[in-house]
Amino acid sequence: MVIEMNYCVECFADKYLREFITERGSAGKCDFCRAANVAVIPAPDLRDTFEPLLELYSIVEIGTNRLPDEDPFQVGEALDDLIDQNWPVWSETFPSEQRIPMLEEIFGPEYDHDRVALRPDFQDLWTDRRPFYEGSARDSWSMFCHHLRHERRFIPKADEFGSSSPAEWLPIESRIIPYIAPDRAQSV
Repeated sequence: MVIEMNYCVECFADKYLREFITERGSAGKCDFCRAANVAVIPAPDLRDTFEPLLELYSIVEIGTNRLPDEDPFQVGEALDDLIDQNWPVWSETFPSEQRIPMLEEIFGPEYDHDRVALRPDFQDLWTDRRPFYEGSARDSWSMFCHHLRHERRFIPKADEFGSSSPAEWLPIESRIIPYIAPDRAQSV
């Protein structure tokens, strides 16, 4: 049997979260700060409020949002730090070392959202950097090669190939190809 942790309004600085807990929670004791007779809510009940925040960030991955020669620590950081920099969610009295455990409790081991196939690893490095491509780098390269082989034998114009010109993404692609297709790296 899993015991759900309750968090109170005093754990958060965000006005919306404080109102949400006050309206939907019940009077009780906070399992974190031990405040008694305050509005508390079980951690999983906060999932719908934290999920949109999670969708703003992604785990740092080579070829998706990081080039192979970039230092991952220059691209990403802890998810809770990213959230806190952009959205002051937690109260100043809430210790930073408790934020990741809180996120793990909110999303729980059973989390399996349609857009996130597996429970995200909150201990990993995260970024707010947008992906280089719609889909994977390998898919973009395959689509580009198919276009050159079967549709047009020279570099297409921007409006002929997706939402951006190959001139914009080809320099990035040439740095990623050795990583995603090492057997073809010499031919590029």
